[in-house]
Amino acid sequence: MKLLDRTACVICDSRELETLETFASFPIYMGAKKDQEEIRADQKWAVCTECGCVQLSEMLPLDILYKVPHNPAIGKTWKAHHESFSNFVVKNSHNKIMEIGGGNLLIAKKVLSQKECDYSVYDKHYYDGDAEGVELKNKFLDPANYKDDNQYDTIVSSHLVEHMYNPKEYMKLFADILPVNGRVLYSFPNVSKMTEDKFTNGLNFEHTYQIDADYLEQMMTECGFKLIDREDFNDYNPMVVFEKSATFSGLGASPLERRYKHSKKIFLEFVQHHKNNAENINRQIKKYKNAYLFGCHIFSQYLLEFGVDMDLLNGIIDNDPNKQGDVLYGTNLMTYPSSVVEGAEDVVVVVQAGIYNNEITHKLLSYNKECNIIL
Repeated sequence: MKLLDRTACVICDSRELETLETFASFPIYMGAKKDQEEIRADQKWAVCTECGCVQLSEMLPLDILYKVPHNPAIGKTWKAHHESFSNFVVKNSHNKIMEIGGGNLLIAKKVLSQKECDYSVYDKHYYDGDAEGVELKNKFLDPANYKDDNQYDTIVSSHLVEHMYNPKEYMKLFADILPVNGRVLYSFPNVSKMTEDKFTNGLNFEHTYQIDADYLEQMMTECGFKLIDREDFNDYNPMVVFEKSATFSGLGASPLERRYKHSKKIFLEFVQHHKNNAENINRQIKKYKNAYLFGCHIFSQYLLEFGVDMDLLNGIIDNDPNKQGDVLYGTNLMTYPSSVVEGAEDVVVVVQAGIYNNEITHKLLSYNKECNIIL
């Protein structure tokens, strides 16, 4: 498998990328195995010495990385997000909408229930066959080969920009597609804050760079857009609107204040924290007869790759029925529903899933008030 080299910074195009850490032989797919061939590759992390963006210096081919979809976005937190972002779209969009990456159709349906508009979705993977009122494009949006006779005045993406290998290629395409005053609406994770707070779902093979609102504005301004509105779903998820400017001069945005030292420090602290965290988890779970990690996802893979002992575990817990009864990719650990703790004695679950911790803990304790939780 030939990896793709990133030789210039994804944000500022500088070629001054300083190597930080390599996570050796990391599983490439964050979900249940589903009879896939197991593939591992090194995550090679670097930091731009100009703008401070931490990013992968080598990336997986997209057709391998996204061969199988894995995130249907279930649970109370995701439900609340979709409600909030769809309201944000209704308030800030025009009437001819292109959504990219919205294959679950959750945003599209909510918007169409509140607003009369033309709505198209570009995605290769669809979770819902009921697409009434939505034009399905059945492919990923490709900046290099874009052909669409439809006229759009609004582009919407939810939790997609962090997956783009070259986001400015898309932003330049957005500028070509949209008329003056056309709008781009994003909902996306603040990966910078997630890394600072030691969340394990911030940086990975799919989230290949340290996106946040400042970096996004830097890129969008460079491509001819201005920020006109922002709401925060929570501390880790901004929702923003950019509008195509009529007076774009072709000049780039003013350089960000240098963030190199801070970003490097935060990332190295993240790495050391998780090495220590794995040792601490091993010390705790060996005391219990029944021990599980929560999340048939990147949460558990990070803990295991940083040193949590698989032999001390009974399995993985996940609330997605499509993952239950299958093993976590890269492991031999079977996935069970939260109800597996019901009636279990001497049981512990490691719940380190960022903003989802409270939701997950509440559900586990609803099955077993004596269930021990390691946060």
